[in-house]
Amino acid sequence: MGVVLRVVRSLSDPDACRATGRLGALEGELVDRFVLAGMGAGFTDRSVADDRATFTQFAAFLGRGLWAVQPADVDAWLAGLHGQGLARATVYDRANTLARFYAFVIARYQQEVQARDGGRVRIQVCGQLSPG
Repeated sequence: MGVVLRVVRSLSDPDACRATGRLGALEGELVDRFVLAGMGAGFTDRSVADDRATFTQFAAFLGRGLWAVQPADVDAWLAGLHGQGLARATVYDRANTLARFYAFVIARYQQEVQARDGGRVRIQVCGQLSPG
């Protein structure tokens, strides 16, 4: 399983963000940046693919943007994963992926995201994830 790399552009570039699957354009761009940073930190191809799959699954569960997420949404998603019979360690890994992503966005891109989204972004999940 290989990892597909895409061009990473400035968030201020109006053509920078294009919709990718079920993720919104801006979200898709930031997920790409997150997995690229993971690759730079030495994450394996498998780990990067798992991270990307986590975002796709979570976005499909939400049915709305990643910025509209509330802690109760994450809890419901994680409970659903438990209910599907996934191993506790797998559920923990997925919760950890979300926590790392939101921490990454807050640390590096929160101002850019808020400027592009008209100041409506409310990232409320980081530090509140519970693996069950």
